Amino acid sequence: MNEPITSEIARGLACAQSPTPPHELLVASTAGALADHHADLLAFAWRRRPGQLASPLLDFADLAAADDRLLASLSALTALGTPARDHLQAMLKEPLRPGDMFVMALYSFANSDKTLLDACTALQAVLPELRGACIDALRWAPSSPLLESQIVNLPLQTRLQLVGLRYRDFDGMAEQVFGAMRAVNEPEPDEISSALDMVSRLGRSDLAVAARSFLDHGVEAVRLAAVQTLLSLGDISDAALALDVLLSLARSEDSAVVESAVRCVSLHASERLSDVMDVVKSSETKRLHIKALGWAGRIDAMPILIDYLDDPDLARVAGASLSLITGSDPARDGWMAANQRRPEQERTDDHMPALDEDDALPWPKPEAFRAWWQSSQSRFECARQYFLGGPVAVDWMAKVIAGGPLAWRPLAAEHWQRLTHGPLFPTHLPASAQRAIFPELDRRLTS
Repeated sequence: MNEPITSEIARGLACAQSPTPPHELLVASTAGALADHHADLLAFAWRRRPGQLASPLLDFADLAAADDRLLASLSALTALGTPARDHLQAMLKEPLRPGDMFVMALYSFANSDKTLLDACTALQAVLPELRGACIDALRWAPSSPLLESQIVNLPLQTRLQLVGLRYRDFDGMAEQVFGAMRAVNEPEPDEISSALDMVSRLGRSDLAVAARSFLDHGVEAVRLAAVQTLLSLGDISDAALALDVLLSLARSEDSAVVESAVRCVSLHASERLSDVMDVVKSSETKRLHIKALGWAGRIDAMPILIDYLDDPDLARVAGASLSLITGSDPARDGWMAANQRRPEQERTDDHMPALDEDDALPWPKPEAFRAWWQSSQSRFECARQYFLGGPVAVDWMAKVIAGGPLAWRPLAAEHWQRLTHGPLFPTHLPASAQRAIFPELDRRLTS
C-alpha cells in the first residue's frame, strides 16, 4: 500500500479512537499555521496604515474597515491561545522587522503577557529600528494596568507624547506627567516640544500662555511648537508675535521647519501667506506654494493651480490642492487619470528609483478638471476661504473629522481646535478610539 495513504489512514484511525473531538484535533493541527497567518495579516495591516492615512481617496469609513480587520487578526491570535504564544515566542529568535515587533508588543498588551512584553522591550532597547513599532503598540493597546505601568516608566519625552494621546484612558496621568516636566530644571528641547504638543492635544488654553517664554528659544523645533500652541489656544494678542516668529522660521535651512511654518501660516493666518512665501528660499518653493494655496483655501488661486495640472512634476500636488479647496473628488467627478510613471522614476542598472513623495496622490486629467470647474465655479465666492468645498467653520470641520478624506482630516482637526479652543482631535489613533471621541465634537457644537 502507498505510504502516504497508509499514514492518512493511521491518522484517521487515531482521530476516531481519540477521546478528543475530531474538530478540536483539526484546530490543533492547523493552529500554528493560523497563528503565522494572522500575525502576517496584522503586521501587513500596520505597515499599510501610513499610506492609507495619506490618501485623499480614502475616508474615515475606509480607515475603520481596515482597522477593524487589523483588530480581528489580533482577536484571532488571542483566541488561538498557546499555539499563537508559542509562534510569537519563536519569532524572537529570528531577525525581526518593525511589523513583527508591533504584532508581539500589541499581543502582549492585549493578553497581559508581561514576559513577552519584557522581551520586546529589551529588544527595542538595543535595536533602535524596532522602537517606533513598540511605541505604536502603546497607542493601539487596550487600557489595562500593564499599559499604564509601561507608560509611567517611559522616558519623559515619550511619556508626554503617549499621555497626550491616551489621557482619556487614565485619570490623573496628564497631571502626573506635567508634574514630572515641571520638576526638570533644564528640560531637553524635545521634551519642551512634546510638552507643548501635549498642551495642544489636551486643549489646555490655561497652559498655552507658557508657550510665550519659548518663542525665542535657540532650537527651531521648540519655537515652532510654541507658535503652534499660541495660534491654536492662545489669546488674539499673541498672534502678531507668533506670526513674526513664523516669518523667521520660514528662512530656516531645514526644509521640514520651513514647510511646517508655511503650513501654520496657511491654516491660522492665511492673509499673511504672501508675506511668508516671499521669505522662503528653497529649491522646492514652487511645490510648497502649491500646497500652501490648498491649505489656505484660496479660491482666487484656482487659475494658478489649474495651470500646474499640465506640469508632470507638479500635477498631482496641484490636483490635491484643487480637491482640498473645492471638495471635488477626482474619481467621483471624472478627472482622475490612470497612474503614470515619469522617466526619472524608472529603475536603472545602477540606481534604485527615488521615493515618490506624491505616491499617495492620484494623477489628474487636466482638461477633465477644467470642464468640471467651468460647470461648478459659480458655487464659490472669491472672497471666502474654502475647505473641501465648505466654509472653514466649526460644524463643517466636525463633519470632515467624522467622515472626510483621510489626508485632510488632520487639517480639519487643526481648524476645529483654533475655532473652539478644544482638544486637538487625534486623527491617527485607531478608528475605534476615534469613534469613542466623536461625541466631544457634538458637545462643542451645542455648547
